[in-house]
Amino acid sequence: MSFDQQSWNRYLLLGLLSALIPLNAISNREFRRVFFSLRHDLKLPSVSTLSRLLESEYDKTIEAIKHQIPLGQRVSIALDGWTSQNRLAITSVIMYYISRNWKLEEVQLAFEEVRYLNI
Repeated sequence: MSFDQQSWNRYLLLGLLSALIPLNAISNREFRRVFFSLRHDLKLPSVSTLSRLLESEYDKTIEAIKHQIPLGQRVSIALDGWTSQNRLAITSVIMYYISRNWKLEEVQLAFEEVRYLNI
């Protein structure tokens, strides 16, 4: 399998996000050394490159969600909330509908950290 820098950048971004590792970890010398020990000619993306890629992936996801929402279809909207392992309050908005072939479908419309003031 041949190496593809664009795919590598995307996989790196997804790995960092799924492991809850901040994007600026890529600037850490020891963190970078791990990757260079596996492949000495590797080009690691910068934080700004990863940020642009994240924004691009977000835009693609929003467009994909828009195409999933059926026009003229009745839907149900659900709100869910929980606390993550790293103690962040999260809320999610999910849309449910029955497809034309009678299959229950769901589309995640929002997934946000909830910030609040302690009074």
